[in-house]
Amino acid sequence: SPPSTLAAPPAPTPTPATCTMFARPGVVRRQALSRLIDAGLPRWMQGVEGDRALANHRFQGWLIKSLYPNDPCYRDIGLLPGDIVQKVNGKSIEKPEQAFDVAESLRTAPAIVVDFLRNGSAKSITINVAND
Repeated sequence: SPPSTLAAPPAPTPTPATCTMFARPGVVRRQALSRLIDAGLPRWMQGVEGDRALANHRFQGWLIKSLYPNDPCYRDIGLLPGDIVQKVNGKSIEKPEQAFDVAESLRTAPAIVVDFLRNGSAKSITINVAND
């Protein structure tokens, strides 16, 4: 008699990725933020695609092309492709040393305030930092 064939069991449905960096929407955990800072700005930048935004040959900010597109932590953060990030916590991030200084200052900051342009209009988002 012919050998019987068993159907393969259906593949398990993958669990959607969840974000543990935020205590709740708009509030990042300090411990998670510290881990990002400890890993280094170059490592974080691996998930960011952007370019310098210039107007009249003057630096305006960093144009976001993509920001960790597959990471659920960044999905609802409020920054979109096309936004131009101008300052973080009131400080310019034009030069690498400025960006490193801002990153280090986030260790003790009560919030992360990002000033940016969207379609030419000035906008700002605030992400509070929770001490966990």
